[in-house]
Amino acid sequence: MSWIRSIPIFHLLLVCLLAGDLGFHIFADANAIDCSHACETQGSGSSYVTNYCTNCRRGDRLLPSGKDCVDQSGKLMNGGDLWACDIVFEPFTEYRKDGRQFYCNQSERTGLFFCKTMNKFLQCPKSQCSTTP
Repeated sequence: MSWIRSIPIFHLLLVCLLAGDLGFHIFADANAIDCSHACETQGSGSSYVTNYCTNCRRGDRLLPSGKDCVDQSGKLMNGGDLWACDIVFEPFTEYRKDGRQFYCNQSERTGLFFCKTMNKFLQCPKSQCSTTP
């Protein structure tokens, strides 16, 4: 009979697991490439393969986003919290002394934004990508 008392606890645990954002990708496209480094993905060994894609979008309908982003004048965007990068989200090749090495563009605002970290990567369907330009 002691197991009957534990059922509400298991229900509460289940609700917490389902409601919490644990980084799951329930509706993500299984045939998508996570563009974590300018649409370069790790190939065999330690080499990287560049993918050229005609259409990039996330299958789970989340926007690609970065954290701790600033605009070109250095103003912190959204208090350093998540910042949507739905047009471009790629590594910035030039050195920045503030450590924000990812640049992003978004459809809501014009101009470049520089972010310290990526939160949600841009995804490209494999069927619309190739390794040749």
